[in-house]
Amino acid sequence: MLFGDETPLQLCPTLCRDYHQRGQQQKVTTPGKNRRQTIFGAVDYGTGCLTYLIQERGRSREFCQFLEAVVENHQAELAAGRALILVLDNASIHDSAETQRYLMEHRERFTGLHRFFLPRYSPLLNAIERLWRELRKKVTHNYFFEVMRALLQAAEDFFKSLAQPKERLIQLLGG
Repeated sequence: MLFGDETPLQLCPTLCRDYHQRGQQQKVTTPGKNRRQTIFGAVDYGTGCLTYLIQERGRSREFCQFLEAVVENHQAELAAGRALILVLDNASIHDSAETQRYLMEHRERFTGLHRFFLPRYSPLLNAIERLWRELRKKVTHNYFFEVMRALLQAAEDFFKSLAQPKERLIQLLGG
């Protein structure tokens, strides 16, 4: 069972409570113009296998490219006849007309992939939300990146740090 979702990655830092000297406030620089990209991710709750794709935008087209990456990453399971259940929230791109058309046109490639939609307003049921929270905590909270390239590298480094050992990622997902 895979839990999937997307999250924005923005140059403008996420501001979060912080500890500092009484009467002194931490200053966090912000960019003049905010830029953003979208991280699509899916994590296997049992094995800790993580698939992610960073895209310029977060539209149906990019979501379909992400589904291609998920299928590619789980080709062995699909070839063995195992079904992949991808748990998603109700974001419009997950079930848009464009997404449905793409899946139908390429149905042979997506045989065995089943999307399961969570009830509305239930982020606590999607385990990947815990990963996004940790990403923000470790990478973006109260930290300013001058260029998008540096922010993307920090996100890549974060994901690589979770790759081995996978137990760390599984523990993170467990809450």
